[in-house]
Order: sequence, then structure tokens, then C-alpha cells
Amino acid sequence: MTSAAKELYRPIPKVIKHYFPKKKVIFAGTDPGIVTTTTTIPKTLEEICADIDRFQALLLSGTDGFDKQFSVKQLPRCSKITSGLINSVTFLRRHQKKDERRRTNGMDELIRQKKLSKGHREREIRIQRAYGKIIGQERRQIRAYAQPSVGKQVPAIIHCCGHWKSTGSTIKGQSRRGTKKIIEQYRNHGHVEFTNERNTSKICPYCFSEIDLHKTRRIVNGTEKIVRCS
Repeated sequence: MTSAAKELYRPIPKVIKHYFPKKKVIFAGTDPGIVTTTTTIPKTLEEICADIDRFQALLLSGTDGFDKQFSVKQLPRCSKITSGLINSVTFLRRHQKKDERRRTNGMDELIRQKKLSKGHREREIRIQRAYGKIIGQERRQIRAYAQPSVGKQVPAIIHCCGHWKSTGSTIKGQSRRGTKKIIEQYRNHGHVEFTNERNTSKICPYCFSEIDLHKTRRIVNGTEKIVRCS
């Protein structure tokens, strides 16, 4: 590992604060999206360090003759939050149908706007409660993955969220929801860190070197060309 890579691979202060008192630390990687609002998978600090050590061992195997069998733990089932789930528990479609019936029946516009405002306030309360319950269930699954012993401290959760926005996306026709309320719930019971995802698919997460895309030959407009696979 180069000196630059060692400089980058330093535990953040929150990890040091909880790790030295022998408190379990869990990283919950949260990836934002469009169709699926967030996808979260937990991983303990020991597993992350083991992955990095495993990579270093495999990197040196060609020169030092290193030969070792690694036991890779299967990741748990990911936790997903979709806009359809939030719309369902907040009765969004039911409110929309009621408003369509009011408009069809010729209800006064002022009265209709008041009813719309009331429905909006009700949905905001339901949304807040729904996020609280969903994130609470997700938090229990993350802590259960660490298998804390009886009588020991509750493991600290660090949410590593991808810093990605769907603004300007060409994907259309999907019900979308932001991650602002989800991040607020994460902050209530844990720590939140953001990861800049720019060029992350072009850089190795272990040795921090640039990844070369695979090249292949394809027929483009009747001409054979060498193209890079994404």
C-alpha cells in the first residue's frame, strides 16, 4: 500500500471514539436511487479491515508465495425504502381520488384548496411516523447483524450515505422521494457520513489506483472497432 493510500485509510474520529472503549462499530452503507429511494447493507468494522487485509494478502501472493484460505461472511439481506411504500402508508392515492371527485362534482375552489391543505398536513404527519417506524426496524436489523452479547454496550452505527442527487436525471415516469427525512432519522440515533461518489467506479476502493475498463471488438456501422465496456 502506498503512502498516499495509507494517508487515506485512516479511521474517522467517530470510529476511534467508539472503537477504543471496545464498543462495537457497524457501518451501514446507504445507496440512494430513483426507483428505490435507498438501499442499506450493514458491515462491521472488523469485516471492513479483514477485506482490506485480504486484498493486501492477495496482492502479495504472486511475489511472496502467500497461500491462505479466507472465510468470507455472507452479507445480510439489504433494507430497501421505495417511494411506493411511503405513498401506500400515507394514503396518497386515496387523497388524490378524493380531490378528483371534488373537482368533478364542481366543488368551490376555495373549499377544495382548504381540504387539500388539510390532507397535506395529515400526510406530513403520516410520513414522519412512517419514516420513524421504517428506520427503527432497519436499525434493529443492523444491530442484530452485529450479534451483541448480553450485558454489553449497544453497537454504534455509522451511516455512510452516497452523496448523489437525481437532479437532471434522464430517467422519467417514476415516483420519486428524496433522502432528507431519512437522513434526519439516521442522525437521531447514530452518526451520518457522506461519501463523494464522483469517479468511484473508476478507482479501486482498496489500493486507490485507477481501474482500466475492459476492451473488446465490436462491429459499429459495418466497421470493426475496439470499444471499452462499461
